Amino acid sequence: MLPTRAARAAACFFTLAVGQFAFNPSALAQSSAPDDPCTRDIRALYEGGALDPFAQPPYRYETTVFNEDGSTRFEFVTVFDTPLKSMSGLKGQNMTLAIGRRTWTGPSPDGPWTETPNQLPEDLAAFHKANRDQLAANLRDTACPGLVEVEGKPRLRYDFTTQTDPNPDQGGTYFGASYSVFIDPDTGHLMRQEQTGPFAHYQPQPGTERWVMVYSYDPAISLSAPAE
Repeated sequence: MLPTRAARAAACFFTLAVGQFAFNPSALAQSSAPDDPCTRDIRALYEGGALDPFAQPPYRYETTVFNEDGSTRFEFVTVFDTPLKSMSGLKGQNMTLAIGRRTWTGPSPDGPWTETPNQLPEDLAAFHKANRDQLAANLRDTACPGLVEVEGKPRLRYDFTTQTDPNPDQGGTYFGASYSVFIDPDTGHLMRQEQTGPFAHYQPQPGTERWVMVYSYDPAISLSAPAE
C-alpha cells in the first residue's frame, strides 16, 4: 500500500493528468495579474500554444518527484492522446485509464481493466477549457529567460506561478505551483516542465518537493475504452 502522502500525490497526479487545477484566492489578492510582454508570451502558450492541451499532438511524459534532499520520492508515467483520453499511474503500480467521463484501473498499460467510479464533471471538455483559461488568467511572477541549453539542446525557457479558481463542483479543490517550462524552438512543443512549491486543497502551504516532467511525442498513440 502507498504511504498516505504518496497516495494523495497519486490522486493529485491523476487529477493533473486530466486537467483539473484550481486557485488559492488569497494569492491574487496580493498581486494583480501583470500584462507585460513576457506575461503575454506565456499566456499565449495557453491559447493554442505549447501549454494548451487541446492544441497538442499525442505524447507521453514521465514525472519524477524529488524530495528536498534530492532523493526520489516516486515516479509517474502518463500517456496523453487528447484531453479526454489519457492513462497515468505510479511506475510499477496500477494504471488509470480515462476515456471521456469513464475511468478504469488495471495492473499494466495493457490491462486487464476494471471500470471504477469517479467524480468527473458532466461536460469534461468545457471543464478542461475553463481550467486552461484560468491558468492563463492567473499568471504571476513571470520571467522569460529566453534560449537556454537543456541536455545539449536549445530550449525556450519560461518561468511563472499560476493556479486556478476553487471548483465548487469538486468540493473546492485547487492545485497550483511555480513552473519552469522548456519548449523546443523548432517544433513549439513542450519538452520539459519543472514544478516547485506545489500546493493544493489538502496542502495549502507550498511543499518542498520538486516535480520534473519530461515529454516525448508520438503520433501513433491512440487510447480507447476497453472492449465490453
